[in-house]
Amino acid sequence: MLIGGKHVFYEKPLAIVPDDALAIIETARRHDRYLGVCFQNRMNPAARIEAKRLLDSKKYGEIRSAMGLVAWDRHGTYYTGSDWRGRYATEGGGCIIN
Repeated sequence: MLIGGKHVFYEKPLAIVPDDALAIIETARRHDRYLGVCFQNRMNPAARIEAKRLLDSKKYGEIRSAMGLVAWDRHGTYYTGSDWRGRYATEGGGCIIN
């Protein structure tokens, strides 16, 4: 999706199905536009502090790459309390719907 030739910064998720994500990426490439996707919790103090502690400790040797997984529970009232929060029908469900 290209709107007015602008660079685009998406809130997660980029798409519900992989083909849609690939189409978005290809559109950005074809029009020489920047495309970014936000995962707003990546810089939470708890995640940064623990990552730095692990890196500094060298407990696992030299870390060249990493992937993190955060799991928490949000009850149904979290999603029904505001119209803007993710819905299965529009965001596809799962842990990154909102």
